Amino acid sequence: MVKVLVPLFQGFEEIEALSIIDLLRRGGIEVITASISSHKLVEAGHGVKVEADILFSTVATDMSFNAIIVPGGPGHKRIGECTPLMNLLTQYHKTAGKLVSAICAAPVYLGKCGILEGKRATCYPGMMSQLTCGTPCNDEVVVDGDVITSRGPGTAFAFGLALIEKLVGKAKRDEVCQGAVYMH
Repeated sequence: MVKVLVPLFQGFEEIEALSIIDLLRRGGIEVITASISSHKLVEAGHGVKVEADILFSTVATDMSFNAIIVPGGPGHKRIGECTPLMNLLTQYHKTAGKLVSAICAAPVYLGKCGILEGKRATCYPGMMSQLTCGTPCNDEVVVDGDVITSRGPGTAFAFGLALIEKLVGKAKRDEVCQGAVYMH
């Protein structure tokens, strides 16, 4: 079974994390959420509280996931402040060649890790000036090899579907679209 890691932090964007987690699980993908703080209970950017499956510290060197998917949100600076997360993202991409993906402000941190060198990428419109990549794009979702980026809450559904297609195929993506009555 395909297994992905979704790090959660204080101030993550609910739509970007929860809709993606839901879509991936509908696609038959095992999703493990990991709090990058010292508590499993994480308060998102708009006050929703979510209990992560595990603490990130328990998987900070775990290379068994097929992908890491990072949401953005008002607390996005915590991504860059979490050295173990930044290191794991770098290892997944540069050492293992595994899928790394991010939405909203989070692609900026992929750029800071050097993951977006020579890649097409997008991010939240207000963060585009901070995006370090090969070619910045304004597309909803950008798939460039083993990196997928997206713009924000309004593109989360399309981002989730792109992840499903990349991880388990177009047929499963289409099945999830049909079940969710998504006509886009």
